Amino acid sequence: MAIDARGGGKQSATRLGYDKYGNVILTSPTKPVETTYEITYQDPATNDIYRWTGSQWVLWRKGTATAAAQPSGGGGGRGGGGGGGGGGGGSAGPSLSSVNRVAEIYRLWMGDAWVAANRSVINKAAANSWTEGMIIKDAAQRGANTPYAASVVNYIRSVCGPLPLETVYNIIGSGVWQEPDFETRIAPQYSTDVMTNPQSLPFVQLWNQYTAAANFGPTAQSKLKEIVTRFGYTDAALAQWEQWLTTTHSAKAGNYGAEKRGVISSYITGWLGREPTEQELSPDGPYWDMVGGLMGDYNTAAFKEAIRATEEYQVIFGPKLASQSEEDYLAWRDSINSVGDWYFNDRPGVAGEPYVNNFLGFTNEELKRLNSDGWTASELRYYYQAVEEAAYNQGVYGPLVQEAFGSDAGIDWFVLANGGKGSGEMRAKLVEAQNRVQFREAYRQVFGTDPSPADYDRITEQFISPSELIREHQAIESADEMYKEVSELLQRVYGETVTKAELKDMVLGRPDSGELKALIAEATKLAQYTWIHKKYYGTVPTPSDYAKYAGYTGPAELQWEIVTAEKVAEMKPLITEAWEKTYPDQLMISDTELYTLYGEQEGYGEIAAKVREAMQKADEIEQSELYQYSGAEHVDISYRMSEQGGFRTTFTPLADI
Repeated sequence: MAIDARGGGKQSATRLGYDKYGNVILTSPTKPVETTYEITYQDPATNDIYRWTGSQWVLWRKGTATAAAQPSGGGGGRGGGGGGGGGGGGSAGPSLSSVNRVAEIYRLWMGDAWVAANRSVINKAAANSWTEGMIIKDAAQRGANTPYAASVVNYIRSVCGPLPLETVYNIIGSGVWQEPDFETRIAPQYSTDVMTNPQSLPFVQLWNQYTAAANFGPTAQSKLKEIVTRFGYTDAALAQWEQWLTTTHSAKAGNYGAEKRGVISSYITGWLGREPTEQELSPDGPYWDMVGGLMGDYNTAAFKEAIRATEEYQVIFGPKLASQSEEDYLAWRDSINSVGDWYFNDRPGVAGEPYVNNFLGFTNEELKRLNSDGWTASELRYYYQAVEEAAYNQGVYGPLVQEAFGSDAGIDWFVLANGGKGSGEMRAKLVEAQNRVQFREAYRQVFGTDPSPADYDRITEQFISPSELIREHQAIESADEMYKEVSELLQRVYGETVTKAELKDMVLGRPDSGELKALIAEATKLAQYTWIHKKYYGTVPTPSDYAKYAGYTGPAELQWEIVTAEKVAEMKPLITEAWEKTYPDQLMISDTELYTLYGEQEGYGEIAAKVREAMQKADEIEQSELYQYSGAEHVDISYRMSEQGGFRTTFTPLADI
């Protein structure tokens, strides 16, 4: 640790460190380690140096030379004005503290031996109140040679380049090496060769980046020297250097030029749909200077405007909206043309030949209209599909509508296909026309001719189906034949009959005949239960049976009820036996629960699980007895004759429920 009578000082770990021989330990170019100064005292009689520890003076270094002579002049310092030395007058010499301060600064730069041998120089400097800078300058002029001085020399050369030692000593003596901006602004002024200065590395790297590591010639070196001399090794200098690089032939022929040509090429290819010419890519071409900026951050505004001003651009982008970017328009145009290609070209040509390709894209006028109207590719595709569907519907259903209504019935076939406003009503008209023409064959059979639109109006209001039309008119032609059937129906279902006169009034639609017509319709509906009743019960249902069936939704419900009842009747003994064995302490399963189970009503799954558990546990108890019946489903039921008459069902195992 160096010594300095000034005290204070600090040591920074980010600075260079040196070994006992003055060799640099850290290699990064930075200032030497700042000195930590101690408060010291040197005895002028013995040259011993004492250090203040904070509480007392202790010997730190023994003197190596004879004590320096005391300054001449009266001994007023000790004698107090009297004394045989004639002490009243004379001028006082430098104070001990100032001598020590000067000595320690010289010691840092010149070494112990020099300090011991040159006390007069030290006393003179102290007497003249030299500043630290003056002392360092004097030491530099004397060839400062301590490890610390060597570290400063190394530091200055690391930022200024390989300067002669004399120049380095001049820099040390000037004190500028201690200025905050020495490395960035002052050092470049001393550099003899920017290429050997380590601080030039970022500039060289930027050169390599722009020029693809082209030869760093005299012109570039001269420009770099000019810039760093003016701006130092600063960010501002680097920015000036990069700006200058964009103008060089080496950069234009290197990476910078390649990247800039790529920018120009990307717009010509992307916007104009062709490869750029050599002239367009040349540094002497029309676009080069319009692409400004540095590598990776180009300004293309002027270049884009130049392309937009060309006739070639106008031809391509004429239909573009002002709100669209070129990229958005091209993507929209290509998607629209792809729909056109699908619609117009997807048609077979001559047998054995490829598909016909007559569509080369929409014209600008067509594109402009489509773009202005806001069409998208999906909407256009749907439109063409609607056009084709409209043509199909008109060809297939147009004659049918004309026949049924005597006109087109207000149907717009495109609106109908496209699902536009009013299409729902048109679709209903089309369905009505289809329903009407279903009466054509029945009408021919009854009347021997095709119906007119007026006939369609009448018969579709009067009859709900062609079969009803035939049946009604057959009844008019043969009331006696119809009477027998209707009379038997009413007698079987209601236990009462009807007269021929009442039947004829009903057939002819006379007043007060609607009730009879409704009665016959209801009887016809109830007659549907006859077969299933006979099938299960072996007898024809009575009027009371029919009256009960009036509350059913249909024969299927009756069949379900009968099958479920038979299932319950057949399975109840088995389940009861298993239940008693398995759950002797629980309430017996009820008939309602069995109906829920075999009728597969809501909640049957839980009951099925319980029954299955009972059957399995009963089986475990008996171990040898196997069960064949466990459950059945009411769909696709197989029947077999019962010995007591009627039908019984064959069930699938309960385990399959």
